[in-house]
Amino acid sequence: GGILRTVRETRAASVWRLVEEARPRLDSMLKHGATTIEVKSGYCLDTEGEVKMLKAIKLLDAIHPVDLVPTFLGAHAVPEGFSSSEYTKLVAGEMVEKAAELAEFCDVFCEKGVFSPEESRLVLEAGLKRGLKPQMHVDEFSHTGGARVAAELKAVVSHLAHTTREELRALAEAGCIGVLLPSILLCTMQEEWPKASKYIEAGLPIALGSDLSPACWVESMQLVVQLACLMYRMTPEQAIVAATVNAAHAVGRGLEVGSLEPWKKADIIVLDARSYEHIPYHLGTNLVETVIKGGKLVYEAG
Repeated sequence: GGILRTVRETRAASVWRLVEEARPRLDSMLKHGATTIEVKSGYCLDTEGEVKMLKAIKLLDAIHPVDLVPTFLGAHAVPEGFSSSEYTKLVAGEMVEKAAELAEFCDVFCEKGVFSPEESRLVLEAGLKRGLKPQMHVDEFSHTGGARVAAELKAVVSHLAHTTREELRALAEAGCIGVLLPSILLCTMQEEWPKASKYIEAGLPIALGSDLSPACWVESMQLVVQLACLMYRMTPEQAIVAATVNAAHAVGRGLEVGSLEPWKKADIIVLDARSYEHIPYHLGTNLVETVIKGGKLVYEAG
């Protein structure tokens, strides 16, 4: 089960099978209002397979209305037959070299029993040398100290469930963005939900993400906004900003999308709601009536 089962199935799939399986998920996310989506590799854990996943992302970006941002996540887990140090060397070597031709970001899962802060640094520094912007999964299940590495490398950082206030301030001072993923807290049955005030008081800009994966089948950013208000105690304004303009900056698209401003793309959604304040209260349905992508109508309900 878990990541390694998905790895076996993804390794066996062709590029076109990956494209065909992903397309309806992108359709669903578009219908729920997402117009720019980061997509990660990380479910093959070998050079050939990770490149295959990144090629599938590139193909999907070419044929689907949604804009896709490709991230290389070769350091997602340690595959069978490797120690973490052995696999780190492989990722930081030939895998990063090949991935740099197709990806924009390089991500690492820094967690106890997976990749240490030192191993994460090796991978991300290798990515930086190849032009890949750094990201880190940090402190999802326990405190690791990885946030210090993220601050030094000015990485985009996700999870941060067990990160200390001092580390959050260091991330803020470094100009990092924190990405909170409330849906994964539910899907992994975490008992503690950190409050948004912990991050906001540290001065750390917060974005929201769906963390859509085989373990967290959430295709609606409306639901993510709702969960952020209920679980993190975010205000509607904070959650909407985190899901739009801050999220756009987190995936390197802050100058193109995420807000309605001159010279940005006209990515607009129209909701069946009297006010944005209604969004957190209206769970279990899709409020999207219309989606406009780059000034063109791409979805209309009914």
